Amino acid sequence: MKVSSHRDIETAAKNFLTHPAFLGILLTLILSLTGLFKPTFLEFLDYKAFDALSAPGTDADISSVPVIIDIDEKSLKMHGQWPWPRYKLALLLNRLHAMGVRAVGIDIMFPEKDRTVIDDPSEDLPENLMADIGIANVRESAGYSDRLFAEAVSRSSAVLGFQFQFESLPEDAACVLHPVAVNVMQRGGGEQPRGGLIEAAGVV
Repeated sequence: MKVSSHRDIETAAKNFLTHPAFLGILLTLILSLTGLFKPTFLEFLDYKAFDALSAPGTDADISSVPVIIDIDEKSLKMHGQWPWPRYKLALLLNRLHAMGVRAVGIDIMFPEKDRTVIDDPSEDLPENLMADIGIANVRESAGYSDRLFAEAVSRSSAVLGFQFQFESLPEDAACVLHPVAVNVMQRGGGEQPRGGLIEAAGVV
C-alpha cells in the first residue's frame, strides 16, 4: 500500500508539473518577473532587436511611427548657433512637406520677430526660397524671414508651440487669434461641469 501511495503521489506530481495550466501559470510568472526586474542581458537583447528593426531597409513605404528631428551638436556645427534664421526653418518645413510628412509638431515658441537677420539682407538665400516671393521683393520687404516661415507653416500641416497666459491682461490688448467658440453638452438637470477647460487670459 505504501509503495502504491508513493507511486500515486509521484504520478500525480508528474501530471501536475506537465499539465498545460501549470505550465501556463509558470510561464506567466517568469515573464512577469522578467518584466519587473528587467535583467541586463535581456535589456541588451531588446536594444539590439530594436536597432535591427530600425535599420534602414529597402522598403520605400512611409512609416507611421513619429520621428523626432533633434537640433543636435552636429546640426549646430553645420548651420550655426541657435536660434537659426527662420528662413532656414522654412526650408526644413518645405523639405518635410515634399517628403510627404503628414503632420509636424514644432515644440518651439516664436513670440517675437526674427532678430537673426536684417531687413535688407546681403547674404544669398536658397533659390527655392527666393522663388516664393522673388529675390527683388525679398530685398525690399521688411521681415522677409518671418514671412517665408509663415508661408511654409501655412502650406504644411505644421503645429507651432504655444503658452497660456494666466495673468490679467490690459483690456485694450490686441488679439491676434480669434477666440474659439466652445459648446459644452450635458444631460438635462445635470451639474454644470467645472474645470473642464483651461481658463487663460491670453496665449502666446
